[in-house]
Amino acid sequence: MKTLEVKKFEFNVDGISEKQLEVHQTLYAGYVKNFNELQLDRTANLANARLHSELTRRAAFEFNGIRLHELYFSNLKKGTSLGSKFTQAAVNTFGSFDDWKADFQKVTTMRGIGWGIVYYDKESQQLINTFVADHEIGHLTTCEPVLVCDLWEHAFSVDFLPTERAKYLEIFWNNINWDVVEERI
Repeated sequence: MKTLEVKKFEFNVDGISEKQLEVHQTLYAGYVKNFNELQLDRTANLANARLHSELTRRAAFEFNGIRLHELYFSNLKKGTSLGSKFTQAAVNTFGSFDDWKADFQKVTTMRGIGWGIVYYDKESQQLINTFVADHEIGHLTTCEPVLVCDLWEHAFSVDFLPTERAKYLEIFWNNINWDVVEERI
């Protein structure tokens, strides 16, 4: 299996400090390192079925941690405009953009750590707002994540107290890269 590489992200955001972004990217690099090491461990332990199965389970957590962070980092950028494909999908699914947004805001303010993810289901041509607690559990099969919000405390704990997630979410909303979201549909 090929070794995964840490991607570099350049940010143009308001309200999230350079230190917060640096800490968050360091955590992301850890997922890449851990996944690569787990792949080597799995290969070395093929003969031990129990150890191999546990390493395989852990690899899914690390891999999705990588990809979710890449989606999250790339959908952060201030100053972009909401696109017509996403708006139409929101209207078709929820009746209006505002109703979609209200629903997704409820998802992102749920108690617990994890991810707020807006999926697009190509088959039904609708948006589905979800909360995924662990990286590898609860994803919607065949649906594309189009907007990803990191709700783990590491995403905002440098800039905000753990009890101030609402402030972080306001900053997130002001920095959504709608161009990327539009491309993902």
